Amino acid sequence: MLGSSPYGPQFAAVNGLRAVFAHHMSPGIAVDVLRRYRREFTPRLEGDAPYSAMSVLAFASDDEQDRREFEAAWALTMRNLSRGVREPLRPEEVLEHARSGAFAGGDPDDGRMVVGEAKVLVERLKELKEAAQADEIVLVTPSLDRTRRADSFTAIADGWRAAA
Repeated sequence: MLGSSPYGPQFAAVNGLRAVFAHHMSPGIAVDVLRRYRREFTPRLEGDAPYSAMSVLAFASDDEQDRREFEAAWALTMRNLSRGVREPLRPEEVLEHARSGAFAGGDPDDGRMVVGEAKVLVERLKELKEAAQADEIVLVTPSLDRTRRADSFTAIADGWRAAA
């Protein structure tokens, strides 16, 4: 059961299902909701056990400009969603926003994304996983640049293995 509000994981707990919580949609409640899921899990069949995952918007890069563009793209996506605009972003629009005065200091950190150099990012992901008592972290890395996305996944995987 995938959810971004308390309802989905609560439904999963009551019905003995696995739960996935969209941290990037509701970061302020993600940890508490998944911990509650684990506490309230009711097995449907003998041997059933709680299993939860947290999806996290994450991007790893050593390049500050790459990170800034990723953050700008997400900021534009959220802005468009709040305005009811459901159109794909154009690369030039993202670059313009990343370089704009409106984005000069970056958007305020609302906790929706984990962005940074791989080592720091992996530490934060592990902290989230432990705090939420999650069995799994699912990475969400929307990017207009497939190479950057693949490089981010590789950096995170390498960082995760090195931290193990």
